[in-house]
Amino acid sequence: MKERDAFLLERVQAITIDTLMIIFLMYIFSIVFEFIDHVPDSIRMWLFLILFVFYEPVCNAFGTTLGNYIVKIRVRKFSNRQMRINIVQSFIRYFFKMLFGWISFITIFRSKSNRAIHDYMGGSVMIKI
Repeated sequence: MKERDAFLLERVQAITIDTLMIIFLMYIFSIVFEFIDHVPDSIRMWLFLILFVFYEPVCNAFGTTLGNYIVKIRVRKFSNRQMRINIVQSFIRYFFKMLFGWISFITIFRSKSNRAIHDYMGGSVMIKI
């Protein structure tokens, strides 16, 4: 299957799907927690961390996020587009994505391979499959 670099619109679509899915899951968990007496704050904290901090980096290192899957884009190593990024690269990429936010995407317009700042920092590229 021929691949190309992912466009900004495709990346935004994937981020939107992932964000809506996380919000939906948090809503479902809050409903479930209403039926359970005395849910420890530590459980709520770990759930928040798993959904907001670990979801994207772990999914990208070991496969793909739901949004990326639906939009048919994948995070790959810049040096070898057939290989997934490792977990360290994925967390570095995610850290800079959260640090710079939407500003990170400005570099897409100046990059031949549509790479954002967080892609440069994580040694990654987004491809359309």
